[in-house]
Amino acid sequence: MKIKKYLTILMFLMAFSANAVAGAAELVFEGSIIQESYDSDDITLDTISVDYWQFTVNTEETITIDVLSWEKSPEDWTWVDVNGDGEQTFIDSSIHVFKGSLDAANIFASNDDSFSEGFSDGTVRGNDSYISQQFEAGDYIIAISSCGYPSEYFSINEAVAGLNQKAIIPYSLGEGDYGDYRITVTGDVSAVPLPGAVWLLGSGIVSLTVLRKQRKK
Repeated sequence: MKIKKYLTILMFLMAFSANAVAGAAELVFEGSIIQESYDSDDITLDTISVDYWQFTVNTEETITIDVLSWEKSPEDWTWVDVNGDGEQTFIDSSIHVFKGSLDAANIFASNDDSFSEGFSDGTVRGNDSYISQQFEAGDYIIAISSCGYPSEYFSINEAVAGLNQKAIIPYSLGEGDYGDYRITVTGDVSAVPLPGAVWLLGSGIVSLTVLRKQRKK
């Protein structure tokens, strides 16, 4: 199932790259965060995947990054299909944005919760991440994953490594498995060509493979 999910994301990247238009006013990225490991007795063994999305800011201006993922009603905790995919699955999203390359020194902006903004896309709870601020012209990378436990938030180093440990597991029909999300980037932005995006996806898969091998040893 995990391989199928990665292949689905890769196919989306290929289709997205082929249809992207330079200078587009809006970019939409969709994916799933995968539960790589889970131990109900030891949260230090919980591991959640990290997804990466690249975009280019063409001219310096305010850019908005709006995440849609939370699908539980804040009133009665029932499911709300906010993205219209017919699935009951979501994450408590957290994002980091890097300028230029995926390096801790290049962190540009971060957000976990935004309870006062970002509801125009259908968000039902402030746990959906949201950033709206001035961006310089250049290339950027969004790293998204599920929020961590209170003392272990999704850190910048975890974003760079492609591994999110001690994380809140994604919700799928009430069980940890995978969680869907949608990111909408608006402003004078355009998509980064496919090769760079595929490289980031590949680096995340390699990091997860290395972690599993280390644990086996």
